[in-house]
Amino acid sequence: MARVASNEITITDISDGTNPITAFTTNANHTFAAAANGTVSNVAGFTSTLIVFVGQTQASYVATIGSTPETFSITNIAYVGSSTGWGTPSNASGTITIPSVSATAAISVTLRLTFSVVPTSTTTPVTGLTQDITLSIVKEGAGGQVIEIVPSSQTFFANSAGTLNASQTNIILGIESQGTTGNITLATSINGAAFITQTTTSTAQGGIAFYDADTSGTVETTGTFPVTQNGIARLAIAQTNLGNTGNTLTVKVTGATGGSDALTVFKVQEGAAGTGAIIVSVTSSDGTVFKNSAGTAKTLTANVTDVDTGVAPSTSVTYTWTRANGAAVRVTSISDRTVISTGGVLASGTGFPNIIVGPEDVTTQERFGVSVSVADS
Repeated sequence: MARVASNEITITDISDGTNPITAFTTNANHTFAAAANGTVSNVAGFTSTLIVFVGQTQASYVATIGSTPETFSITNIAYVGSSTGWGTPSNASGTITIPSVSATAAISVTLRLTFSVVPTSTTTPVTGLTQDITLSIVKEGAGGQVIEIVPSSQTFFANSAGTLNASQTNIILGIESQGTTGNITLATSINGAAFITQTTTSTAQGGIAFYDADTSGTVETTGTFPVTQNGIARLAIAQTNLGNTGNTLTVKVTGATGGSDALTVFKVQEGAAGTGAIIVSVTSSDGTVFKNSAGTAKTLTANVTDVDTGVAPSTSVTYTWTRANGAAVRVTSISDRTVISTGGVLASGTGFPNIIVGPEDVTTQERFGVSVSVADS
């Protein structure tokens, strides 16, 4: 039997095994609105909480990791790459805040949380897991449009076979905007595939079940989505929108003249009897932001951990790298893992724990995902 897991640069998804660990942050991408001179007026408007599940049990935060099952602790918080002008982040029981952002701060930074989790089946913590938070600034008069999605939850629960539990409450996504974003577009992506524009409500997989034009009533409107700014106050995601074959559903809201935000809903799956699960996290050697189609190439590394042992699997790992649209990633060779558009070799097999991404590989925004498989004898 093969144990499998997959991940993108900021999210983790476990497909099978005992005691799977699922982790995400409640605010993985945050944009600060600033005056024309760069002054950020509402730094306190940002918080992001790390949520960890062991199977279907939400793990409890502890200041220092020990041996208590179903607990987790943040062991380090650090900016990746340059963080000029950004205040030192703080952690209060798993909730991250920032004290200040200066008027001369870098326009975008990546904040990396490193954490440890004690699963159910062992008292030994799994260490070195990571989640990234992207922080950006937009200035008034220079594209000062902001769209933000605020969720009521980000999880649906499923049994060990992946079948979603019946009668789960819809997830409500509040839609907030600042500046003049113009008409808005809604799009969704299942399991990291290409985004598909959604124009009408649907309870099918990949759809958006309902919407609400204001906050005065329940989210139960069906039909064509309003496209004007502030035409939608809330969206409702039903469990059928994720579907039994969906591990993640990402919803993206984009303004025609500026502003965009995306949020991912996760399947939290019950552990299955048998060999322990594996978990994979993807880290970048130099953050996740290029500027003006330039910058240092970034090495994306898939870090695989056996949940039962807390270390890398003892047997060989097969890696398969893909882009957001599902296309396979190609690299120069097995020894030179620089991403290329044509030629070379597929980044698939036992020799591809990492790939090297340059600014020429990213037009506006690109997601790189990896699936890993461990074949046990």
